[in-house]
Amino acid sequence: MLKCGYKPDEEPFLSMMLQNFRSAKLLDLRVKARIFVPQARQMMGCMDETGTLEYGQVFVQFSGTGSSGIQLASSTPLQERPHPNECSGSDLDGDIYFVCWDPQLIPPRQESPMTYNPAPNTQLDHNVTIEEVEEYFTNYIVNDSLGIIANAHTVFADREISMALSSPCVELARLFSVAVDFPKTGIPAEIPPYLRVKEYPDFMDKPDKTTYQSERVIGKLYREVKDIAPHTSSVKSFTIEVAIKSYDSDMEVEGFREYIDEAFEYKTEYITSWGT
Repeated sequence: MLKCGYKPDEEPFLSMMLQNFRSAKLLDLRVKARIFVPQARQMMGCMDETGTLEYGQVFVQFSGTGSSGIQLASSTPLQERPHPNECSGSDLDGDIYFVCWDPQLIPPRQESPMTYNPAPNTQLDHNVTIEEVEEYFTNYIVNDSLGIIANAHTVFADREISMALSSPCVELARLFSVAVDFPKTGIPAEIPPYLRVKEYPDFMDKPDKTTYQSERVIGKLYREVKDIAPHTSSVKSFTIEVAIKSYDSDMEVEGFREYIDEAFEYKTEYITSWGT
């Protein structure tokens, strides 16, 4: 519409669409620090069913603008650890990967992958009873600590000099792996007191907690954006005044007035259906 000469100040629909787009992008920056990277993609991983790839190789296929068809595949010989498993213990069951070929964003060195050794499953010498199922479900609710561990990892990564490579973050990453496997193993992740946090960086946006001003890039970005990023929708409403101001009589079709009542009924029915 912009390329065709429509002006946002004169076309209400275009104006509201642009306001919504701006609002959503600013909110993403403030809440998730989501930044568009032209030379990168988020891609879903799948296995190499043909066995073509050698260890250390991946196949990346991505589309151009406006179409889909993205995949990432890898193959691993026997006695070698699968690359997906090296990436956060992935098993290619719908995992999303960040693939980047921007030289400025490629890490200067490659770190050794973490060892993901799942805890052994609890073995029973009898058939599972309904009481045991109830107890297991209760334990799962009580011991669901994924959010606590993830938040603590964010805090230590912001606070420590070595960031995500610091010893607290490495330990929290191991605990996170245990917590992820808890529904399968029944082994809870026990968080020691020294890994529990009491202060949070301001970019985590926790008004009910004690916070401090983060000096990392994400903290600076958060503070720069928060004053202009809306906490709620700031899109201007489409009022009768706006409708009258933007009404273009050149768009009228002869005989349109006899359909106004019917059109209004359909519009009312549509709005009502959204309310139910």
